[in-house]
Amino acid sequence: MKEYMQKMGRSLMLPVATLPVAALFTGIGYWIDPTGWGANNVLAAFMIQAGQTILNNLGLLFAVGLAFGMSKDKDGSAALAGVVSFLVPMTLLNPLWRLCKESMSKK
Repeated sequence: MKEYMQKMGRSLMLPVATLPVAALFTGIGYWIDPTGWGANNVLAAFMIQAGQTILNNLGLLFAVGLAFGMSKDKDGSAALAGVVSFLVPMTLLNPLWRLCKESMSKK
């Protein structure tokens, strides 16, 4: 059990390592243009969008990192399986989320 948990911890290190990069991009972007969400400065908009892209796709990064890190032979097919195992449920549940969102907005 200890080896399994250590392997899982090592495989989660790569996705977690992207979080400071996302925070730096977003923070620098808001530092350049604190009031306009990047509307007043192209560089600020680029930095904010780069950071938000990492944060918005964090689930995908964790799926790929965990699948690749937990595989025995560390090949790319495990990462591809992680992408597929993330995208299929997200795509299938998307219409359900839209229906729930519409029904909640009508109340």
